[in-house]
Amino acid sequence: MDSGSVNNGTRYGLLLLCAVLFPLALLAGFNFIIDPYQLLGAPAIDGVNAKKTVLFSKLGLTKPYAFYGSDHTSLILGSSRAGAAIDPAHPSLAADNFYNYATPGARPRQDIEKLRSAIATRAIHKVIYSVDFFTFNSFNSLPEDYAAEFSKRLSKHSSLWDSPVFLQQALRDYGTALWSYTALRDSIRTVRQQQEFNSSALTYATVFDNGLWVMHYTGQRKQSDVFTQMEQSYLQTNWF
Repeated sequence: MDSGSVNNGTRYGLLLLCAVLFPLALLAGFNFIIDPYQLLGAPAIDGVNAKKTVLFSKLGLTKPYAFYGSDHTSLILGSSRAGAAIDPAHPSLAADNFYNYATPGARPRQDIEKLRSAIATRAIHKVIYSVDFFTFNSFNSLPEDYAAEFSKRLSKHSSLWDSPVFLQQALRDYGTALWSYTALRDSIRTVRQQQEFNSSALTYATVFDNGLWVMHYTGQRKQSDVFTQMEQSYLQTNWF
């Protein structure tokens, strides 16, 4: 084989590699900038990604990693009611360095796993556990695959690097957030919906560094109407 053939083969291989890597780099860059799940730490840009319209359903993905990256030493546990209602920055709680670790649809099993994982990774001083009818409802439960993935995100070791299961799940989660079709779809949806409002649905969520989240509703919806609608939904499908 002469040197010309070798050079042509090398050139072809490099071109093929670039043809594969360039689209992957563009995909990762776009998903990183939009960061629809608030997982990658991208800054919020008004009109581009500030309104996280798909974030609420992904809080079980983002919150474990947000907690591990924080220095909080007290926990608030529970379902979405606690997540949106108990503010760690309130004057009565601020001195205890609380993180609002509540996640939508959480059951006692998930909350116990959160607590055990947190205790394994740091000293936990105080815990507030919010319970209601929804907490112990046997008619509504999290999907098995969701519960299994959530459990894998909760390391039981003092060092996250000592937990192979956690590391595998973290690689999967971050890889999915950067390179999956689902993340691309949610990124495009997030961009498109920055200026969209729907009078019959929740609009977007804001999650603070202390774990508290706020649901923002459209201007046409009154808070009392939202509360009534949600209570009717709970009564019809969740509690009984």
